[in-house]
Amino acid sequence: MPALLDIFMPIFSVGIGYGVSNQLDTSNVEVQVPAIEAFGQGYVPLPLENLFLRPTIRFGYEKPDRKDDSQSLAIKESSLKSLLELGIVHDGLLVPAISVQAGMIKRILTLQTASPIAPAGGGSLTRNEYLWNFGLTLGLGLPVLNGRIILEPYYRFVRIEKDLRQTSQMGVELSVAVPFEPMSNPDDKMLRN
Repeated sequence: MPALLDIFMPIFSVGIGYGVSNQLDTSNVEVQVPAIEAFGQGYVPLPLENLFLRPTIRFGYEKPDRKDDSQSLAIKESSLKSLLELGIVHDGLLVPAISVQAGMIKRILTLQTASPIAPAGGGSLTRNEYLWNFGLTLGLGLPVLNGRIILEPYYRFVRIEKDLRQTSQMGVELSVAVPFEPMSNPDDKMLRN
């Protein structure tokens, strides 16, 4: 990294993300579903200047809020995600990134009944599905405090096995370097050129 910019690239960072998934509901109308993620990621220097490989592990949760569903008979849905991601980032005043991800979704489907419909089996019938999830993410990180904190808006193309309702997700992630402070030896500029 040129000394003028002096951007710090961590070896490891942790973060949280908030996004909105675009999905089609049962009436074929697009709805926005909130998505929350926690992640840990590493930075591995590549032979090209200021270029890093960024492996990431993610855990997420989504729960569509179908306000227009019937209150007497409704299908409730929530998803737990675990994903592995591999990306390439460029260290600079901005931190552009492109990554691919693959993982598994545990989708929990619940049929809920309420008055005037008599409860069936205690009021709900639950089923779990396990589906493969794939994605391609484009991000543009904004380094704060010389890169110890990175705010990264992103756009993600999404494909879920046997479920074509969700096509994309957009949001923002906040990651913090671990450890937050630079190394004690200022001459050892780890992950900096």
